[in-house]
Amino acid sequence: MAHSYLEYLRLKAIVSALRYFDGEKPAEPRPDDSFTFTSSDGQREVKVNIYNSKIGTEPKPVVLNWNGGAFVFAAHGSDDLFCRRVADQTMYTVLDASYALAPEYPFPSAVEDAEELVLQVLKRPTEYDSRNIVLSGFSSGGNLALAAASNLKRQSKILSDVIRAVAVFYPPTNMTIPPAEKRTLDGSLPPIPPVLGIIMNAFRSSYLPPGVDPADPRASVLVADPNTFPDRMLIITAEKDRLAPEAEELAGKLQKAGKDVLLKRFNDVAHAWDKTKDEESDDARVRDEAYSLVVKFLSGLKS
Repeated sequence: MAHSYLEYLRLKAIVSALRYFDGEKPAEPRPDDSFTFTSSDGQREVKVNIYNSKIGTEPKPVVLNWNGGAFVFAAHGSDDLFCRRVADQTMYTVLDASYALAPEYPFPSAVEDAEELVLQVLKRPTEYDSRNIVLSGFSSGGNLALAAASNLKRQSKILSDVIRAVAVFYPPTNMTIPPAEKRTLDGSLPPIPPVLGIIMNAFRSSYLPPGVDPADPRASVLVADPNTFPDRMLIITAEKDRLAPEAEELAGKLQKAGKDVLLKRFNDVAHAWDKTKDEESDDARVRDEAYSLVVKFLSGLKS
């Protein structure tokens, strides 16, 4: 169900203002190439930036990546550094994709865009190795990577072994809990300024309109059947992030189900710490460590 007209106008006004005044615009990405495809509902064009690996031969193993942005911000390109490092240091070409933004295109449009990218890659067997696809993402993009991997298998839209692995950074996995009620790893509930609480709730309401069950496994991937996820997983969390407990809960659930899950928590950093612009900071040092872990994880996947 879509938003009511008045509710849509309210959310649109809040999100549009925040988009306008957002001072942290990502630097212009520098991919090797790009292409677009039409969304499965025919309503929009999805842009994909290509970062070519020069290691190995075609068809290339491929990483499909989605950026963060709370499901509402146009932050495509903000993972440029990550994408370039993966392409330069592994055999994997990286496809970094945009996706539908709320409230203009609420759930499940973004998930459908992520799934469609997987299907688009499968249509290019001479370019990309259809048996060596890895999904990755940051924050909301990590949620999309997890949702796409799980739902494509659950709906039998792909063969079970198409997606080799998933590697995600600080993903939200439980949308049933309002943002202000999410606790930190030590169990505390730090107060949120009232204005920030309104903004966070607006983001959630933009993505999940009335009538959408927040426990839908495409939104709350924590409740998805563990058997629908790939056998190999890397989940990275940040100690100071309210999303860390639910991401780590997902990791534990998948481990209990027999999945090979590497959970890595980075201490003394907060949500999206790796997007720092201060190259001399501790955040930058930890970012490099985290990105190197992804490179090692990808290099360890058996062909």
